[in-house]
Amino acid sequence: TMKVSEFFTELESIRNTPSRTEKESKIKVLLDRDPDLTNQVFKYAMYPFWNYRVHVVARNYPLVNGGRMSGADKRWSKFVALLEDLRLGKLTGNKARNAVVEQLDHYTDDIHDNMSHWFAGVINQDLSIGVAAGTIKKLMPDLLPETEPMLCDKLDLENKADINSKEGWIHEPKLDGLRALAFIQNGQVTFISRRGKDLYNT
Repeated sequence: TMKVSEFFTELESIRNTPSRTEKESKIKVLLDRDPDLTNQVFKYAMYPFWNYRVHVVARNYPLVNGGRMSGADKRWSKFVALLEDLRLGKLTGNKARNAVVEQLDHYTDDIHDNMSHWFAGVINQDLSIGVAAGTIKKLMPDLLPETEPMLCDKLDLENKADINSKEGWIHEPKLDGLRALAFIQNGQVTFISRRGKDLYNT
């Protein structure tokens, strides 16, 4: 197993790695070293149906060189409990926002604590490490659900064979806009983009 501070230090290394192949290799190392923590972090940060209904201004919690991650293991456990309360709707509105800010505004000896940065990324479901949901699905096949909407198929009006091959189809012009899937769970509607992101302000 890994310490939480080690894990998030490795995420910083993944963010700073330009190669997608190298990023995948580093995530595989995390999975080998601590599969439970790796699955937990990526699920909370990327699971499209877990909506925390709180958005954090990420720039308020920058990743600082030399920033500490004091008490990371205990803070992560406390943060997971908060995520569960948010996910299940036990905390909403101002109470939810205040609880999130209380956990993120953590400083030690006036030195910024980098755990706040990663907590903000999880809450916003955007770790910003250059790894898409498709990569996580490939490396952790059972972690995230499939949310790929059907895409349009092109029709070549100049090609008679193409038109004939699509007999019985309905043809309409493609309009600009967002392509998404709508899901209803427990009376709550969630819109998910084709990249697996929650379109929370739809």
